[in-house]
Amino acid sequence: MFNTFKSVLFFTMILFFMGCTYHDKDFIPELTENRYEPLPENLIAFNDDRSVSARYVDPTLRYDHGILGDKIEAGGMLVIKNKKEYHYKLDEAFVYEDLRPRLKDVDNDGELEFITILTSLNSGAGVCVYKILNGSLRPIAQSGYIGMTHRWLNIAAVDDLDNDGKVEIAWIQTPHIGGILKIARIVKDSLLVLDEKEGVSNHQIGSRNLCLSVVTAHDGSKKLYVPNNPHHAIMGFSFRNDRLIAEDTILLNIDPIVPLFMQYNFEHLSEDKNCIYIPAGRLSTENFRGIIRGRLNLDKPG
Repeated sequence: MFNTFKSVLFFTMILFFMGCTYHDKDFIPELTENRYEPLPENLIAFNDDRSVSARYVDPTLRYDHGILGDKIEAGGMLVIKNKKEYHYKLDEAFVYEDLRPRLKDVDNDGELEFITILTSLNSGAGVCVYKILNGSLRPIAQSGYIGMTHRWLNIAAVDDLDNDGKVEIAWIQTPHIGGILKIARIVKDSLLVLDEKEGVSNHQIGSRNLCLSVVTAHDGSKKLYVPNNPHHAIMGFSFRNDRLIAEDTILLNIDPIVPLFMQYNFEHLSEDKNCIYIPAGRLSTENFRGIIRGRLNLDKPG
């Protein structure tokens, strides 16, 4: 019986940390009318009761950056809510330079938003938030673009980081060349950047691991952890009074293809359903499962 419990715990923890990143055809929701072409990875985000799903579709080669390992990007997004499809098709001057949309009620109205990395072919990446309004999927808030082609960002957190009841979105701009941690909140139709810190990174060029960040929560306060720029340490930041405050430095050589939660024993780790990661290369799916087992001591006799 205990071995059965360990197996259940193992798969529960994978779902806990990996959120809704799944390829299994048995978990793909049925499309109601149209057949949209997904990205090759076909990663899908689900809400808790699986009544809402979101994925990128309309693969395109019109942007040759290849920051995520290939030059196939998404030209559209498909949301299915209660078996109804909502499709957003980008203009030819844009792509989603991302692997999977993130689901979160960002504006606290009880309805999910869809958080994406939207890239302008001429001006680089930005963060764009979408919502179903009046029967269609629409952008409701957006950051500025970086300002130069072939410049990217990676989202680090979508969370109420200061526990004031308002959700913040944090990302690292240009994580490969002097990364800048930015934290923003929706103000009208914009993502207003409240503060930023330099010298951090949450991605390696070509990697499918977008999960080099964690949030911890303890005694009413939260911390956001991300690697420093050379990946030789983990930096911990709190967010208070609209300011990022460097709190911790954990000396550790970071492996950029492995999710950060698997590389250090963070206490009071928050559930992250927006941890996006594809096991690849030397970290196979079996090796990934082995690391999880080791972290949870699932292979100890019992």
